[in-house]
Amino acid sequence: MFLAASRLLRPLNYLKISGYSLGKFNWGYPALFTAITLIYIILYPDNISLLTGNDSFLSGLLSCLNLLPGFYITALAAVATFNRKAMDEEIDGVTATLKAQENGQLKIRSLTRRRFLCYLFGYLSFISLFLLITGIIIKVAPPTAFIPTSLNCYKVEIEYLLAGAYIYLFYQMIMVTLVGLFYLSDRMHWKRQETKIQ
Repeated sequence: MFLAASRLLRPLNYLKISGYSLGKFNWGYPALFTAITLIYIILYPDNISLLTGNDSFLSGLLSCLNLLPGFYITALAAVATFNRKAMDEEIDGVTATLKAQENGQLKIRSLTRRRFLCYLFGYLSFISLFLLITGIIIKVAPPTAFIPTSLNCYKVEIEYLLAGAYIYLFYQMIMVTLVGLFYLSDRMHWKRQETKIQ
């Protein structure tokens, strides 16, 4: 209910879209790649630093994240204003639906191509900004520095937990980006199937 009423968090509605086989891209693949990454880091701890240092995993992600918010916001503006009639038609085939509040009414709505892509790039804009700002804060003030002395024995586990959450969101952003690229470059140009009367 809070998400439905919030203006600042409305881009997160993308995660509530059902249909269109989004679950594996939003949750499944990011979890798989996060597990592989963390297993590698645990097995070879001397090869990579997680959160601290100029050569850390976080520094590498931040160098990539510096460019992405501008790209996503530009893509969102282009999709929202693109003048093509087909953009305002419902997605054909497997319908994408969203239960969201609009004009004070909570309803399940079938999404048009434009609306689906606006939610997708809105979410990518939001998550890339979140990851960029959070990453900068972690670089300046590592969370493990604020751990109470009573929890110092769990410092490594807490660092892995924080890094895992950050890496998971990064992989989720990459997967959703690939879904958007697929839809823009290929799927939206498919011709609507017509039923022939025999």
